[in-house]
Amino acid sequence: MVILGQDSLDAAQLQQRLRSVLRIEMKPGTIWVKPSASTLTDWLLDHTGISSAPGADGLTEGTGQ
Repeated sequence: MVILGQDSLDAAQLQQRLRSVLRIEMKPGTIWVKPSASTLTDWLLDHTGISSAPGADGLTEGTGQ
């Protein structure tokens, strides 16, 4: 998230919101060690038990259905 220009206050606020909304534990600094939205998303999916594998959303690949 540092790539998006976040400072430490932004990171702390985002981390608090994610912990509250998703009801997950996040160690201090998790936001800082995930340098992009993609890596943070992957981490969140792993820690919430949601698969990030293609087709995991139930949609048929390439059809949008």
